[in-house]
Amino acid sequence: MKRNSYLVLALGLFLVMSCKNNSKDTDTPETVTVNTTAKEIHKAAPTTVEFSSDEVAIAYSGYNAIKTALVNTNFSEAKSKAETSLDTLRKTELKSGYIDALALLAVEDNIDGQREAFEAVTQEMTNLVEGNIATGKLYYQYCPMAFNNKGAYWLSNEEAIRNPYFGDKMLKCGLVERDIE
Repeated sequence: MKRNSYLVLALGLFLVMSCKNNSKDTDTPETVTVNTTAKEIHKAAPTTVEFSSDEVAIAYSGYNAIKTALVNTNFSEAKSKAETSLDTLRKTELKSGYIDALALLAVEDNIDGQREAFEAVTQEMTNLVEGNIATGKLYYQYCPMAFNNKGAYWLSNEEAIRNPYFGDKMLKCGLVERDIE
């Protein structure tokens, strides 16, 4: 008889559980997790370098703005900064391959083309700043993986790596090759 009691009790529990209302309570909203994390926007460190030439200071300021736009993978900002820098530099006495390299970057129609042109812009800017720093220092940085492991350089106000060739894909890829003082 005990056995039958257990069987009846188990059957009763089964029926109660099977017939339980599985509908959701309509007064409680469903919780949905949405990834609202925005892409981090890099802001360049303030420039602490003083140049012995006003034209070089103007050119470096534009260079730094373009580099920051590339770090942020912002095509339109890089294009705008390059065009503005070109307009400003053409009104100065600066004669340099930097202006020609910058003009090529300004006409690129995609971020990858801008990044390729930025390599020449960096080389010309490096030529301009070396020997024209009155106080402070810049960091000459290098990414060995840029352009299918060919590698590429850039200048920075800060020692921390913020890679303009890869942007947010590989933001911290690179190393400080040397200081320019």
